[in-house]
Amino acid sequence: MISKNFSVLCLATLFGLSNAFVPSYIEVCGRRNPNLDQCVVDSAIKLLPKLRVGIPELNVPPLEPLEIEELPMANLDSFKASATNVKLSGLSNFTIITYKVRLQEQKIYMDVIFPRVQLNADYNVKAKILVSIAEKGPIDMVTENIRAKATLKFRLIERRGRQIMFWEEMTTKVFAKDYTASFGGGGGEQKPLAQAINQVLQTSRKEIIESITPSLERALSAKILDISNRISKNFSYEELFPDRE
Repeated sequence: MISKNFSVLCLATLFGLSNAFVPSYIEVCGRRNPNLDQCVVDSAIKLLPKLRVGIPELNVPPLEPLEIEELPMANLDSFKASATNVKLSGLSNFTIITYKVRLQEQKIYMDVIFPRVQLNADYNVKAKILVSIAEKGPIDMVTENIRAKATLKFRLIERRGRQIMFWEEMTTKVFAKDYTASFGGGGGEQKPLAQAINQVLQTSRKEIIESITPSLERALSAKILDISNRISKNFSYEELFPDRE
């Protein structure tokens, strides 16, 4: 009897969450639900408060702020810059324009607007403003009404006798019209070099937005894929999208 019970315990440990209940903060949506899109939107909104602070039991880090190691920001002839230790705030506050769940295609399409996104980072600048300069310092950048269109693609994989959703690809297009930025920490009298860099930040908005956007799109896609997979690997496809309305 002891040997039999021990074997059962080992099997239960091995399969881990295969029979686990989906926690109450994740709303389950039947894949035959006629309002599946809205159900998934409601589920995402319900999950946001947990995502903001992180979900330790699922090994999901906090969404706010979203941390990115490095973000190339400008690659102009006379002004090259990159940001490190990037912290993005405001990504958990958004308005959904459209959200389409296409389980048969194994894709999700979304179109959202972020009212306000703030970037705080260490800024490394190499510029030629009369003479060549290299400067490092903090930067604060704010942009409003960013629009993002994204497509997430998943496939079903077998793991320990069950099918789980593996998010393998995300394409993101970000549309930002303008920003405000301050290099050098603001407050008090700025050094001439900081003043010159701030001048470039203000007068080269279009070029800098064009430079930063592809890097931001890639970074956002990578982070969202990571968070999505950290969540979905704990549950089977049937648990998240059961075959019912």
